[in-house]
Amino acid sequence: MQLIERVFLLQRVDIFASTPSQHLARIALLTREVEADDGAVLLRADQPADAMYVVIEGELHASVRGSSASIAPGEAVGALALLDDTPFALDVRAAKTSRLLRLTKRDLHDLLHDHPDLAVSLLHGMAARLRGLAS
Repeated sequence: MQLIERVFLLQRVDIFASTPSQHLARIALLTREVEADDGAVLLRADQPADAMYVVIEGELHASVRGSSASIAPGEAVGALALLDDTPFALDVRAAKTSRLLRLTKRDLHDLLHDHPDLAVSLLHGMAARLRGLAS
């Protein structure tokens, strides 16, 4: 996947919606394209997330206490969990073999340390997400 395609995909993630293109390009450079086999566990409800995932192809399945949701191409899971060490609260598995972009917490934290103005744009994205959840 080309860098520009990664940038466009990341723009669709709510916490990155306010992030300027030059920062999205920096984030995109840190992402890795990975494949998850059908049934592979990506995130566990009782553990902090170490990475977020954006679905390129395939489908993920998120579940908690009997409720479930699908994560389709262009959608992300784990973005907010990159910002703290709280257990993730959802189990996330590949519903079928999937191609994903993976961004690790460590890589994002290193980038935020080097580019504090990026942190401000992430705060704007988080605020917008919280407003959306509240309404």
